[in-house]
Amino acid sequence: MYSIPPAAQAWQPSAASPTVTYPAGLERDQVAAWLQAETDIAPSEVIAISPSAVISIASAERTADPPRYRVTLHAEALSRGVAFENGLVSWQMTLEADCAGGRVKSGETKGHARRNLQGEARPLRSADIGWRPPPPRTSLESAWRAVCDPGFVRPLFAAAPVIETQSPSRTSPDRREASRSAPRRASAPTDRGIFVQVVAASTADEATKVLRTLVRNPSGGLVGLPTRVLPAAVAGRTVYRGLFGGFEAREQASRLCVTIKTMGRDCFVREIR
Repeated sequence: MYSIPPAAQAWQPSAASPTVTYPAGLERDQVAAWLQAETDIAPSEVIAISPSAVISIASAERTADPPRYRVTLHAEALSRGVAFENGLVSWQMTLEADCAGGRVKSGETKGHARRNLQGEARPLRSADIGWRPPPPRTSLESAWRAVCDPGFVRPLFAAAPVIETQSPSRTSPDRREASRSAPRRASAPTDRGIFVQVVAASTADEATKVLRTLVRNPSGGLVGLPTRVLPAAVAGRTVYRGLFGGFEAREQASRLCVTIKTMGRDCFVREIR
C-alpha cells in the first residue's frame, strides 16, 4: 500500500539506530500499542497500514470549494528491512486532494533517519506537476478517501464510522446488517467503552447534527471516526449524548478532545461501562 519513493532506493544503506523499535507484528492491537509507545501518531490518525509502513494524516486543510484539501501525511517504517535499505524510518509528504474530481497532486516527500520525523530531513521526491487519480490500494487513495469520503473507515478503529441512534425504550439494535456491510476487520459498534462526548441534546436529531457538523469541518480531520448517539436518563429526563469512539485507551480519547476544542467545541472523555 505504501512504497518507498524511487529516490530513496538509490541511496547508500546506513545502519539504523539500535534504539529504533518495531511492532511485534502487524495485527491491529500490536500496531496500535507500538504507535502509542514509540511514535507521535495516535491510532485514530492512521489511514493505512502495509507491511512496510504505517501512514497517518498529520493535518488537513480545506483550500477550495468544491472541496479541495491540502494534506500532510506522516509515515513510520514497520519493517527493519526498509530502514536498512535506505537509512530512513519516517517520512512526510504533502498532497492536494480534489474531492469532486477524484484526483490528487503529490507534493514534496522528505525522509528522516529517526522516528517521529526527527533529524535531518532528506528530499526523497519532488512535487508532481499535474493532477492524477490516486492509484487503487495505495496510501494516496487512502489519503483522498480520508478527507473526501464520509464512509471511509480508519483501520485502527474497531467500529464502523456510522452515526447510529438508539431509542431509550430499547436495548442495542440488531447489528447483523451492520456487520455485513462493515469491513471484515471492523467489529460492530458498541455502547460501552471510552468515548469523547461533544453534546448532550434534547433530541437524537440535534445530537446527530452536531456530530455531522464536526465531521465535515476540514480543520479537524474527523472523517472516518466512529460516532454514536446514545440516550441517557439524567435528572428525570432523557438526553442524547453525541459521542466519538470507542477508544481502547483514555489517552487516545484525550488527544481527540484536544483537537475538537481547537475547533471551538467543548468536549470531555466519558467511559461507559
